[in-house]
Amino acid sequence: MARAGHTLALGVCLLFSLTLVLRADDISTLVDKVSERVAAYYAGAQSIVVQETVRIQHMDRGMAPVGHASVLVYDDHVEWTPASEGHPAAASVVRQLLKIDNRPPRPPRKDDDWRCFQNTTTSAEALTILLPGRREAYIFTSAGAGKTDGRNSLMIDYRERVVGQPKATWDDRCLTLDLPGREHGRIWVDAKTFDVLRVDEEINGNFSVDIPDFKDGIQTRERYMSLQRASTSTRYQLMKFAAPDEELLVPKSIESFDRWSGNDNIRITQTFSRYRRFVGESHIVTEPKQ
Repeated sequence: MARAGHTLALGVCLLFSLTLVLRADDISTLVDKVSERVAAYYAGAQSIVVQETVRIQHMDRGMAPVGHASVLVYDDHVEWTPASEGHPAAASVVRQLLKIDNRPPRPPRKDDDWRCFQNTTTSAEALTILLPGRREAYIFTSAGAGKTDGRNSLMIDYRERVVGQPKATWDDRCLTLDLPGREHGRIWVDAKTFDVLRVDEEINGNFSVDIPDFKDGIQTRERYMSLQRASTSTRYQLMKFAAPDEELLVPKSIESFDRWSGNDNIRITQTFSRYRRFVGESHIVTEPKQ
């Protein structure tokens, strides 16, 4: 509901002006600016430790929860290697498992569902497509302007350039599915600072995977399974840190959903909390300023 004519008119004019700025700036130049901010994010994230809580829930076709939700708690930190001659920039998240369902970690058993999800998407992965040496594999296009979490933002759509051959790899009962060229998505960036605020990615299609005879001799009734949709949404937030005093963009949450044939849908929620700095092997437990 519009509260007042002046308020509505201001919102329309502001959105229009942002659209003009986006159209005047070549998309490659815009991606260059965002890429610089992403590299700065990785460089700053090297000194930060964060607690990640991963909740894994199976759901039926009607989106009702099925069975017990597994909860994994990690300490994460980013390892960052800047680009050098002949080598693209690289970023990865190192995880230390702290708890499984609120208990100390233990070696996984065959019937532990969570063991197949220990390599869930990390907060670092969503931004690597913007790094020099990696972004050339994607096509970026302007998607206009808007607001994201109350901040004026510019939107960039992306998709992979080359479609490759799908590959399914089974490790006992755990499946890894590689679908090169099928990924597409949208990036929201702050219109003033060019910091990434949100990344959504999605894979649509019907990709069938044969189910093998497992080592334990137990076979499911189905001989194949089909991925119908996979989506991930990663959101970021600004947080203030001390010693030194600075404000960094850090991950806030990741929401993932996979829809498979039959009744097996999977929702994974990852939340990030307890950000603190570390130096070498020593942890500084100063909590960030909210």
